[in-house]
Amino acid sequence: MTKLTLIVLLLVRAGIAMAFPNEPNGFGKARLGMTVEQAQKALPEMKPSRIPPEGGPALLAIYRADNQSIYGLKPCQMDLYFDPQQLYQISFDCGRGEKVVAALQKKFGNPTEISERGAFWRGEHTTVSLNTKARTFAFIDQALNAGVQTRLYMYVMTHQGETEAAAVQAPPVQAPAAQAELTPVPTPQ
Repeated sequence: MTKLTLIVLLLVRAGIAMAFPNEPNGFGKARLGMTVEQAQKALPEMKPSRIPPEGGPALLAIYRADNQSIYGLKPCQMDLYFDPQQLYQISFDCGRGEKVVAALQKKFGNPTEISERGAFWRGEHTTVSLNTKARTFAFIDQALNAGVQTRLYMYVMTHQGETEAAAVQAPPVQAPAAQAELTPVPTPQ
């Protein structure tokens, strides 16, 4: 555990952390809750990364914008998560150093919550989530994210039977053909 992480942990446990200031609602002109079309106008450099397949379930769409800068951190890879139409999460990968933790603390103060794997600044509408091992972070719209998680859960639960049924109906795997017995070759004496 690094010194900075330990200090953050001690401050949070001491009850010093309160609701964080400067709650983000997006990045640049792109705002949480925007449609894909609105976000593309606000952030023309974003490109499709993972979009729902034609005819497949429209659960998530992910767009990416490289070489971004936020809070003095650069270059950052930014992923924008849509549900698939509303922007509900913006994730940043700006490197692996302590500079990421320091930049977030400078901007938002001490985390409102900390766990073994992450630090969180929970605001009224948005959560900033920091993966303390990978040093990646995200801005998450709490209401939209709850809807996405519910929809994903319902999709898994309603399609779980299909997966199990497909496994039951799958043709049995045939055992390899039995190998012929080896006949010992007499050795000359």
